[in-house]
Amino acid sequence: MKSLKLQLRLLLGTVLSALSLAAYAQLTPSGDRVPLAGSESSWVTRAQKLGPADDSKSVAITVYLHWRNQESLEQLIADQTTPGNPRFGQFLTPEQFHAQFSPQAADVSAVQNAFRNMGFRIDHTPASGLFVRASGTVAQIKNAFHVSQNLYSYRGKILRAHAEVPVIPASLAKNVTYIEGLDDSRFLIRPAYRSRGGAPKPSPALQPPAGYSVNFPVVIIGVTRPRTFIRRRRFPMGPSSHGLCAATRPNNFSRLTGRTL
Repeated sequence: MKSLKLQLRLLLGTVLSALSLAAYAQLTPSGDRVPLAGSESSWVTRAQKLGPADDSKSVAITVYLHWRNQESLEQLIADQTTPGNPRFGQFLTPEQFHAQFSPQAADVSAVQNAFRNMGFRIDHTPASGLFVRASGTVAQIKNAFHVSQNLYSYRGKILRAHAEVPVIPASLAKNVTYIEGLDDSRFLIRPAYRSRGGAPKPSPALQPPAGYSVNFPVVIIGVTRPRTFIRRRRFPMGPSSHGLCAATRPNNFSRLTGRTL
């Protein structure tokens, strides 16, 4: 009789433990992981799914970090571009910009180490620490971010994409703002202007990339997730690398971010 009671208690304890773990998992996505909003492939709902992508295919990703002192940076750019403001046209050198707004070295190292631990190879990180470029495989993308990797037919292209919101380790949430390369959305981005000599002219057929709102910026060049950077303006004059150049002279842009205009 005592043996039966002991077995029932053990069984009840196992059930309660399982229920507790399930409840915790619902409160904390993927255990110690959190969603990375804005990194999902929203255009896949209008695309034709063809099948899974090759797990062994090599992929390159770029992990963008948050600027430090974001509000101060926004105010600086507003002041620098407002005639009559004491700071109008008073641009920073790349060194001054780094000292005030670039990610901390410890945060950059934390991102690099986390992605190494997930199996990715770190290929490049500019002096600004603004992004970490890494490489791996489709299978690693699936395992690291808990997303699918399928091929879709869309607008005459065969593109790799995922239908889920990717998740990242909770420890990276304060550092990582966007990850480029989890899908092939970059192939849907069109240039903001097309020029055949003379002054640049807007492209008459210009549209935001599929799945993005009119607030999507013209270019993504080593800045940050566009929707969280500087001020939102309607496409195609959205916040982009040109907004960043208000803080430092345009010819310093490559020194500032590690990329070129």
